[in-house]
Amino acid sequence: MRSQTAPSKTGFQRGSLTPQTRGSAPLLLEATEALIEICIQMGKICQALNVTEGVALMNDIIDGTCHEAALAKFQETHKLGTDMFKYGRVTK
Repeated sequence: MRSQTAPSKTGFQRGSLTPQTRGSAPLLLEATEALIEICIQMGKICQALNVTEGVALMNDIIDGTCHEAALAKFQETHKLGTDMFKYGRVTK
């Protein structure tokens, strides 16, 4: 005989749309904030970045930092990438 467990209630059913947990902090939060500031400044001088330039800039920002190592560990743990993939690099 199967044991029956009560299904978990959704936020709407609990009467609160505030999540119980906020999740983990993004791996590249500080690097992302730096990239955003650079993009804003580049936009002000009418030199907006395209996606390829933004990805390259992010990789330059995290190169040789603890963020690169954390990203590589995350990518390896979650089995992201292929044989030609370089761990610790941001992609599209």
